[in-house]
Amino acid sequence: MTDFYVNQLRKVTLASEEKIFLLDSLSGKSFTFGEINTISSRLASYLLERGLSKGDRLALCLANSTEFILFYFAIMQLGAVAVPINAKLHPDDVAYIIKQTTPKMGVADLSTKEKLR
Repeated sequence: MTDFYVNQLRKVTLASEEKIFLLDSLSGKSFTFGEINTISSRLASYLLERGLSKGDRLALCLANSTEFILFYFAIMQLGAVAVPINAKLHPDDVAYIIKQTTPKMGVADLSTKEKLR
């Protein structure tokens, strides 16, 4: 099923490469479909170099952000599985989710990194 969504995203990206896909409300920066595809592809390569592969789980404990979207798309491109974790959860709840889902690695921002320890 993930391949279907990745292929659909690629088709839309090719047809709309210069169109705005995302506007970051914090920075005011806009991203086109093409930019999102390029950045998430680079991020997918980075994750692959770090040992993430198809079927592996990656915990995402990030605020709602451009980075979350980029990581999510990168994970989909690899065929890995995103484990989104609400950044506002109590550390005990985060620990429970991690124990149940056994991600191979995790990604957090500065405000949430302590929750992944």
